[in-house]
Amino acid sequence: MTNKLKEKSSNSLIQIPPPSSPSIKGTKRKQSPVDGSSADPKFLAEKEKLIIEIEGLEKKLEELRAEAKKLNDSLGPEINAEKEIQNHCRLLHEYNEIRDVGQMLFGKCAVYEGTTTKKMYEKFGVDLED
Repeated sequence: MTNKLKEKSSNSLIQIPPPSSPSIKGTKRKQSPVDGSSADPKFLAEKEKLIIEIEGLEKKLEELRAEAKKLNDSLGPEINAEKEIQNHCRLLHEYNEIRDVGQMLFGKCAVYEGTTTKKMYEKFGVDLED
């Protein structure tokens, strides 16, 4: 599990901690003079653009946190999200190993019959995407 996600031991809720840097919401936007007498318009425009982008990203982060909380709440206390994720990863790994063995067998059959693996897929009615 990454540093950004923590599992609460009392239930299955996975929480995303608040950002370590302070929010810029509500801060005054100062214009700092470049040459001591006037502010550079390009600099100020870029700064304003970045502040707006940061505010949008902070809003999106809050929405994602709310969505994560809603999804975790819907799991209920009997489901441990971390264990479910680990089980899913284990099953996916097992599936990939079995698929790799199947592809190897298709390759060996193709060599034995002197044809391509693609032709073997067609012969057995397997889609190349499978």
